[in-house]
Amino acid sequence: MIIELHAHTEVKSACGHVGIKELIDLYHGKNYDAVVITDHLNDWTIGIENAENDWNGFVDSFYAPVKEGREYAEKYGMKVFFGCELRFTGDENDYLVYGMTVEFLKAHPDIRACGIGKFHEMAQENGFLVFQAHPFRDNMKITPVKYLDGIEVNNGNPRQSSRNDIARLWADMFGMCKISGSDFHQPEDVGLGGIITYRDVNDENELCELLLSGEYTLICDPAGGLLKNDK
Repeated sequence: MIIELHAHTEVKSACGHVGIKELIDLYHGKNYDAVVITDHLNDWTIGIENAENDWNGFVDSFYAPVKEGREYAEKYGMKVFFGCELRFTGDENDYLVYGMTVEFLKAHPDIRACGIGKFHEMAQENGFLVFQAHPFRDNMKITPVKYLDGIEVNNGNPRQSSRNDIARLWADMFGMCKISGSDFHQPEDVGLGGIITYRDVNDENELCELLLSGEYTLICDPAGGLLKNDK
């Protein structure tokens, strides 16, 4: 399976420029088997919709691209998984979260106030994973290893300097799980990252199991370059 781990839609990421159906068409054209939708969950996107006045309604709308995408992707035999790119209030860091459920999100309207330490503890208790996205990009601060399940060592966004080489060295130094994502926002971003695995991944729980196992290869450049995922 070829899986994209970091993709945004125009529906819930204010910086996204592609709808969910076009996104799936583009990834099908690149032979991907699954896409994780990781729309932005932060003060900016939530504030645009005044979500605090109807948190449950916001969460339903946040999940809507995944729901619509799953139905649309059936014609290709593709899978669409739910994730998010979370940023805490007063913090410039971004975290890719995998395995978090709609029910958990509805029960935690204060999620942005948690901070990474408390949030990672909650993640461990509830069976989902937290990876720091593009940890060496400008304005980011590296998060202590104890609060992370791993880091994104390849971020394919062509409009940002993510210093992927430093991220790989950091992950090697601390024996961290590594992931790769295109950070898809625009059509030209398709297929600039992701992972390849021989395992069959059917839902978010199996995705988390895969990421913890390390049984995948990283896609690391536009030409399809691969990086073995040594932990």
